[in-house]
Amino acid sequence: MIQKALPLLNKLVVYVVGLFVLAFGISLSIRANLGVTPMSSIPRALELLATGKLSLGVVTMIVYALMLAGQAIVLGKRFKLISLLQLPATFVFGLFVDLTNLMLSPIPPIDAYVLRLVFLALSITFVATGIFLYTSAKLMPLPGEGLVFAFVERFSLKFHTCKVVFDCSLTTIALIIGIVFMQSMGSVREGTVISALLIGLTVKLISTPFKTPLERFLGFDNATIANETEAISEAELLSQPGETFPETEA
Repeated sequence: MIQKALPLLNKLVVYVVGLFVLAFGISLSIRANLGVTPMSSIPRALELLATGKLSLGVVTMIVYALMLAGQAIVLGKRFKLISLLQLPATFVFGLFVDLTNLMLSPIPPIDAYVLRLVFLALSITFVATGIFLYTSAKLMPLPGEGLVFAFVERFSLKFHTCKVVFDCSLTTIALIIGIVFMQSMGSVREGTVISALLIGLTVKLISTPFKTPLERFLGFDNATIANETEAISEAELLSQPGETFPETEA
């Protein structure tokens, strides 16, 4: 009984730790002030628009809840009730975003551009590590990725095409919000592009030495590990356009 429960406990721990590390990476990108990742661009733009009335974590929860509703609309009868577990995952993630922002709040505004780039590099590293960890647990995607999966399943699209269009759409909407309502680029800057280009590569660098031992820790059998070693990992697909998305395991 305990032996059967242990792999699930390990997966939950890795999943939650992954969400925290991902949130920490997003908070680092805010300190860098060079733009956030495409997935966080709309929540960050709306937070800036709210001018302190809503925290980034709360706005993220709202936007992600709308993305979950979008999954239900896109999939219709194909939508599975188990996908509603994305809501508690969103709540935890939103709390982590606010917590990590609070942890980093003592850091004063950074003026030196080189130092901003250092914080951006740290952000990319943490975001990639968080993606690697939480997707490796194979429990439940966050609603942003879930909505991409929904379009892929509903319209039989190639994953890389859908992911590129989705990320570009999010970034464009965030940019419009900034220009129209704040007369600035808001949450979208050069760091947004750099993050989009480098996060996937960083995930690959991390997963190469750590994927197999992590999957053993998570309780996946040797056959599963062998098969997945030959394929592109879900984390790499989530963070970088590449190949057709495989059948989701979440």
